[in-house]
Amino acid sequence: MDYALCIIQDDPEDWQRESIKMRDVYKNALVTICAQDSPNPFGGCFSRRDPLIRRPIVLPLYNEEGLLDGELFWSRDVGVPSGSPGPLGPLDYRAWTLQEQVLSGRVLAYCEGTVFWFCSTTALWEAKPIWEKDIQRLSDYAKLKRLVINYDAWPVSRMLRSAKKTRRAAYDAWYDLVGKYSGRNITKPKDRMVAISAVAEAMSLILDDQYVAGLWKRDIIRGLLWMSVRGRNVRPRRAKRGQGYVAPSWSWASINHGAVLALFSMKLNCGILTYGSQIITPEFRFRRYEYMEELPVKAPSDPEILTVQCSNIGTSPFGQVKSGTIRLKGYTREVVLRPRGKNLYDRALHTKIGKAHIDEFRLLSSRKLVVTCLFMARYVKEDEEAFLSSSKDIQQFGKCICLGLVPTRLRKNEYRRIGLAEIDYWKWDMEEKREIFLV
Repeated sequence: MDYALCIIQDDPEDWQRESIKMRDVYKNALVTICAQDSPNPFGGCFSRRDPLIRRPIVLPLYNEEGLLDGELFWSRDVGVPSGSPGPLGPLDYRAWTLQEQVLSGRVLAYCEGTVFWFCSTTALWEAKPIWEKDIQRLSDYAKLKRLVINYDAWPVSRMLRSAKKTRRAAYDAWYDLVGKYSGRNITKPKDRMVAISAVAEAMSLILDDQYVAGLWKRDIIRGLLWMSVRGRNVRPRRAKRGQGYVAPSWSWASINHGAVLALFSMKLNCGILTYGSQIITPEFRFRRYEYMEELPVKAPSDPEILTVQCSNIGTSPFGQVKSGTIRLKGYTREVVLRPRGKNLYDRALHTKIGKAHIDEFRLLSSRKLVVTCLFMARYVKEDEEAFLSSSKDIQQFGKCICLGLVPTRLRKNEYRRIGLAEIDYWKWDMEEKREIFLV
């Protein structure tokens, strides 16, 4: 039965009370049945099709000696996109359905032309009714499903949450999930946090960390390094005034159109951010840098997080957000974003100093914009040999990634985020770190 039928529609009190129970609903379900290909609530699970087309043919396999060595299933297979547990359908583009896909121990999905089974140990569909041993290869968020389900199923796994490797993998699994979730559609922007609250609640138990507006307090520096990208024919933008508060500007959840990528978050270790063609995975190990295993990651040049405050509507820390403020000390520098461009220039010398990744396309206006850059990390190619022999100061600074900020003008030293900035600058430590507020 659709759990939405159990919630009184247009009743805020019942909504606040029942929506926070979704983790237990999916976790305790024997199986979750999805109408994966239905465009609306009335489409149902079944569609007309020719079963002979989808029924696989079993072909014998012989070895070089001509002896029977196994079997091969062949059929007109339904395509499965890379990184997806199964065939995609309208359900995969709805924000509300992601947590049922992640938290349900077993999912039976009626897709276009096939029926698909997905659990924490295997994935099966009509064209391939054999046990897929390597579930990790099928889906990125299969790792998160296994992590969540194993934590609930085996108490011994709870001891692993203090292990550095496991915690790092869990944080990275969250950042990966955020990227997938942010590109999904949601009718009411204010529900953006609620629709992923059940997954956040499960992750909080694994990480033993405080959830703050879509990020994690102990890993907040890495969490701040998200970047907005164009969604499916949609340019990224925040909610307009009058549409209701969703999240502070420093949270990925503040982007309610388009999508976000958290690859920078997953590539940061001890103040050093790697980039290049190599795909960084939770199992990735920085060569030559054993100290980078520590969590939470720290470096002398890091912003010093003083306080993180997040107020929620209702009693759940995972639901709708009312306000959020980060008080920190860090190195800052003012640069200029020229009209209708993405290049950044030194405010005094007028020379090009870097480029900006703006959160909202509409901010690329016809007027000059002064941007305050907050130093976040040294930016270095993973295979940059010169970095190994460089001085400590160069390792801390040089080419770097920053938060791009503008003042709110509501109180002194209060800023809101407008994007990320990549700049070349070596003299951050010539001045003291400034104390500022991010909202």
